[in-house]
Amino acid sequence: MKRLLKYSLIAFGLFVLIAPVLYVVVVTAALKEHAKEDGIILGSKFVQEAINDYTGKHGDPPRKLEDLVPEFMQSIPAFPDISRIDYHLSADGKHWTLDLYWTSRKVPLIFRRTNAGLSSEDTKRQVDTENGCYVLKAG
Repeated sequence: MKRLLKYSLIAFGLFVLIAPVLYVVVVTAALKEHAKEDGIILGSKFVQEAINDYTGKHGDPPRKLEDLVPEFMQSIPAFPDISRIDYHLSADGKHWTLDLYWTSRKVPLIFRRTNAGLSSEDTKRQVDTENGCYVLKAG
């Protein structure tokens, strides 16, 4: 019985030593993932503000994102985790949509900023809205 108690105490002691390390590893990974998402959301907000400024000055949104440089932003923000960026205008040229695809995740996402709102199909795929950015499941 003493032997069982001794090994139980050793196992418990190891657990007490290892648990904080595992906790730190898990929390750090989660914070890094959240920081990447925040970078995408804030970078896309910067582009949205430039589009709005361009529209305010010229009356219509730009035909392509490159039209924003250098007058409204020095460069298009870099999005290292984004696999594709789509910007398009509606047929009437008044509504725009900016989609940033983050497909390297377990659940691929699209970060969308638009002045047209979401279609009913996109509303079904919506996961979240953060700082005016729609987060949709890709696919």
